[in-house]
Amino acid sequence: MMPNRTGRIECPSCGELIDVNEVLVEQLRKESDEAIAEQRKLLHQKEKEIETREEEVHAQVEEQVAKRVKEERGTLEQKLREDMESQFKDQFDDMQKELEVKSEQVKKMRKLEAEKARLEREKSEMEEEFKAKAEVQINTAVEA
Repeated sequence: MMPNRTGRIECPSCGELIDVNEVLVEQLRKESDEAIAEQRKLLHQKEKEIETREEEVHAQVEEQVAKRVKEERGTLEQKLREDMESQFKDQFDDMQKELEVKSEQVKKMRKLEAEKARLEREKSEMEEEFKAKAEVQINTAVEA
């Protein structure tokens, strides 16, 4: 079973000539196909792992974004609430001051009205007293 110069050997059982190069090429092709299939399988597994990892990272990013949005919303709501409370407090304080000023003005006005009523009473009393004295004088002058 020695290969001859043409790269063929004779089968000891049947005597057929076998091309060694052809057998080697076929064997190398088969090994190459198996290696390629194995590489494709590994590549497919790596792709699946990458997809899974991408999904995990995407989920983590979404979770972090949602958490951050929630925190920001809470912060903004708190700031808005504080701003509104401050604004309402300022408005309330202004209205309270205005009420105090108006109340003071009303007190002064009532005091002035009371003073006016007192003066009108005194005027009326003085007029009555003057009329009474004038009548007495007229009566005294008429009698005399």
